[in-house]
Amino acid sequence: MPITVDDFFDAITQNQIVGLGDIETIKAGWKKAGREAVTDSSKLARWMIVNQYLSVYQCEKILKRKTDELVVGNYRVKDSVTSGPLEGWLIADDTLHRPTYLEQINTSITSDPTKSKALADSIQKSTDFQNPQVSRIIGLIQEGDRAYLAREYAQGESLQSLINRKVRLKPIQVAKLFSLLFTGFSALRGSGAFPGKVSLESFWLCQTGKPGASQKTIRIIDALIDPKLLGNEASHPPTESETAHKLGLAMYELLTLQSPNSNPAPVSSLVPEIPDLIAEFVDSLVRVAPDKNPVSLLATGKQLRVILAAEENNKHIEMEELVVVGVVEGASKKAKPVAVAESQIEEEPGSGADRLLELVKGWLEKAGIATRDLILFTAGSLSFLFVIILVLVVFSFDLIPLFCLGLGAALGYGIERFLNHAEDGKNVPVQSSQS
Repeated sequence: MPITVDDFFDAITQNQIVGLGDIETIKAGWKKAGREAVTDSSKLARWMIVNQYLSVYQCEKILKRKTDELVVGNYRVKDSVTSGPLEGWLIADDTLHRPTYLEQINTSITSDPTKSKALADSIQKSTDFQNPQVSRIIGLIQEGDRAYLAREYAQGESLQSLINRKVRLKPIQVAKLFSLLFTGFSALRGSGAFPGKVSLESFWLCQTGKPGASQKTIRIIDALIDPKLLGNEASHPPTESETAHKLGLAMYELLTLQSPNSNPAPVSSLVPEIPDLIAEFVDSLVRVAPDKNPVSLLATGKQLRVILAAEENNKHIEMEELVVVGVVEGASKKAKPVAVAESQIEEEPGSGADRLLELVKGWLEKAGIATRDLILFTAGSLSFLFVIILVLVVFSFDLIPLFCLGLGAALGYGIERFLNHAEDGKNVPVQSSQS
C-alpha cells in the first residue's frame, strides 16, 4: 500500500529526522491553499528534495517504509555516498549535529565470534591512533542486527576530483601536500595500522577550521581498518617501496594531469615551471621499479622536506589558493608541527603584571624621573601622610587643609620635573652621523 502524505510526515516526526518546530513549518508550506495533488506522497518527496528539507536517500527510505534504516544508534542518517572509494558509506549526524561517516560491516563478520573479536580489537587499537593526515576511527555502532564503523567525516574533495576538473596546483603546493602524505603513511606503518589505498581517490583535500576558511590539509580517508575485517574484498598492504612508488605516480598525475605510462616523459617536459629538485624527486620515484629500489618512507619524506626548505629559502613562494597546515580535530592529541607547514610567529608568553611594569618604566624614562628619585619621593610622601594621620588621631586637629597643601606641593613638583625634561629634550642638538 502506498504511503500517504500524513504517514510521510509521521515518519519524519517519529524518527526525529527534522526538528519539531521545523516540521510544522514544512507542513504549512506543503498544505498551503491552491497546491495541486496535496495528497500525493511522491510529489511531496520531490518537493522536499527540491527545497532541501530531505535528501533523495531519506525520501526513498520513507516512501519504502524503511525509516528504521535512517536511525543508527544515536545517529540520524542524512545521505549515502554513491560513487568513489567511499561508495555505500552513510553520512549521518551525531547528537551534536556533527556529520560522521558510517561504514556498514558485513553480517558474516558480526555473526562469527572470532572475526568479530578481531574487528573489535582492531577498532580499539585504531581509535588510539592520532595523526593529522589520517581520518580518525570513532568507534563501533550496533543497531539491532546491523553494525557500523563510525569514521571521521571529511569536508572537501579528493585529489582525483581535482584532476577530473582539470585543476592544476602549483608544483610547490603539490610537494607540500605529498610531504604530509609521506608523514602520514610513515606514521601508519610505524603503528602497524592498515594504510588504506594509495590512490588519488583516497587522498582528500579537506577544509580546516570554520566553513569558508581558506586553509586546507590533506587526509588519507580510508585507512586504519583492513577491509577484510569488515567483510569486504581482501587487500594486501603495499610495502614501503611500493607505497613510495605509488605516491610518486600520484604526484606525477596531479602535476601533469596525465596518467603516467610504462615509460613516462620527464615531468619537467610537461610542467616547465616545476623546480629542478622537485622534478628530479618525482622522476626518481616514478621511473625506478619499487622491487629494484627499496626505499624508506621516512627517509623519502625527509628528502622531500629538505627539497622544500631549499626551494623556499631561494625564493619566496606565495600560496594564494592553498595553505597547507597540519591539524588535529576533535579531541585528538596535539601533533608536532610538520616541517613543511606554514610557519607561524608566536608572541612570547608574559604576565599582565610584567607588561604593566615595563609600561611604567617606559613612562618614567620618558618623563626623566630616575627610579631612585621616585623611591625617595614615594617614601617622603608616605612619611608625610603618616605624620598627618598620627597628629590627627592624637590631638584631634582638623589637618585636612594641611594635607591638601602637601599633596598639591607634591603634584606641583612632579609636573615641574616633567616640563623641564620636555624642554631640555627640545634643546638637545642632533649629532651628525658623519665623523
